Amino acid sequence: MKKISALTLILLSILMGLNPAGAHGESLYELEVRWRELRAGMPEMSREQRLGAATAFFSTIPWDRIMSYCGEGASAGPDLGEFIFGLVDGKLRSGDWQAADLAAIISDPDMASSCQSAIVKHIYTHREAIAETDAAPVLAQAFITLADSDSRSLNHGRQLELGAANLWGGGGILSRMLRYSRGDEKEIVRHGIRMFCETTAPEPMDSLAVITRELAEHRRYPRALGRALIGLSECCGATYFDLFLEMLETSGEDLQLRRDALKAMGRSGDPRSYALLVDEYKDSETGIVDATHAIEDRDLRSFYWNLWLATRLAEPGMIDLLDGDGDHAEEAIELLDRASRFGLADTREEILTAMERWAARRGSLWPERVATIADRFRSFPETRQRSDDGGDRP
Repeated sequence: MKKISALTLILLSILMGLNPAGAHGESLYELEVRWRELRAGMPEMSREQRLGAATAFFSTIPWDRIMSYCGEGASAGPDLGEFIFGLVDGKLRSGDWQAADLAAIISDPDMASSCQSAIVKHIYTHREAIAETDAAPVLAQAFITLADSDSRSLNHGRQLELGAANLWGGGGILSRMLRYSRGDEKEIVRHGIRMFCETTAPEPMDSLAVITRELAEHRRYPRALGRALIGLSECCGATYFDLFLEMLETSGEDLQLRRDALKAMGRSGDPRSYALLVDEYKDSETGIVDATHAIEDRDLRSFYWNLWLATRLAEPGMIDLLDGDGDHAEEAIELLDRASRFGLADTREEILTAMERWAARRGSLWPERVATIADRFRSFPETRQRSDDGGDRP
């Protein structure tokens, strides 16, 4: 470890204010000066020594003083605002915080925005761990309080609501999501669905399933309906497979709902989706696939691209299936045969290796069939572009 001079040690003992009472009486400007003086002595320290010095500095400042500084800094200039952000960020990194203190700063519109930004950044970074603690509903409600204040723009308020939903999906936040999702304005409805999809807990998903059926009944907001289906499949896998199947069977001539239901099935990981996806090609010999580029109807062409995308979403489940000896493996091969005429597999080498191992175990004509499919997949270049309808296109 790099040695530190005696003079620097003496200087640090003074600058770090090891007597907390001295720190309590400092103004924000005085504290910033003390921090700059401390940093001036850091270049000759090792990394461990710098970390220790910074931790000691932050430990002298209790949260009631932090809150006072955040109020004082609301009218400070940009340079001091940057210091406040670093001050709160450093305090949070030390692990010394209580949810009630953070909530008090977040929910008060008169606090410096740099303080609130530092807290929101920390919560977002550690959201998965925080969501499993009692701090989650406290912090989520603070996000909502700030979102509802007149001090924030509409867009900022929407982002805060998404952050709240990401932490906790119960109580008043669930009521808000339901109210938005049943609204009369397209953007509000879509925002409500996004809040549901941000929620990490599975409990609100039954409510989203109800909303999905309501959206499918009147079909005024097709993009919100599609996002709801994908959100259910991302959160809960095959739990709502029957709902996805219901959407497929009742889609009729609605190609957008049909393709969204198929993508949700593919993402769900349920192997029952493979035969359904194969059936959608409407051609047991795969001839329609080779003619896709020539289809003039834009909606129909988009539908076939989305069949390919649904197959890509199903790949993780197919890899696991082909590595074992479960049912539906042959249906997975049939589906990959069709997808191989469109473009890349999302996990190309993994899916091809799983196919080849499965074919070797089965024997007969399967190795030759799988080799043909693998050659098609490998013939596509490793480039992708975005399609008009939002899916990846080879």
